[in-house]
Amino acid sequence: MSAYTPEQIKTIRHAVAAARVAARKQHDFSPLTFAVTYVAHDGVQLPGNPNDPRRVLLAQRLLELLQQGEANTDDADLARELQRVRTESRWAEAAVSDKVVGFRLQLSGETATRPECLTLLGTDHGLGTAVFRKGEVVILPPGCGGAEFIPVVEDEIEQ
Repeated sequence: MSAYTPEQIKTIRHAVAAARVAARKQHDFSPLTFAVTYVAHDGVQLPGNPNDPRRVLLAQRLLELLQQGEANTDDADLARELQRVRTESRWAEAAVSDKVVGFRLQLSGETATRPECLTLLGTDHGLGTAVFRKGEVVILPPGCGGAEFIPVVEDEIEQ
């Protein structure tokens, strides 16, 4: 599977940050609310191809699925974007709490065997390995679908 280009990572990161801010301002942490801003900031990307015209259709389908309350899809690209908006909306909501200081990456299934995913587990951002500060925007490689971010409170961080 292709990786995101540095330009794509920057675009996705910007879209996620904007969507988190919008969710907080609206006090609405639903995946649909998150996705509207995320899509408006070109967050939907196809790995390795920032100019792929299918991005627009993929973004439209993402919004449609969320509006209809659909949970699953057979389209791998759409499934990855659905997971991102769901994960990020949960992150944005949990991050509102002053007690939450970060999020621990948890891999499962096939992601737990992929080198690009395992590398993230060994990263220490000052709160312990695999724990990212709540203000960070983490863009997982495309092959790391199924990974979760678990909120971490002050009492849980490694000293």
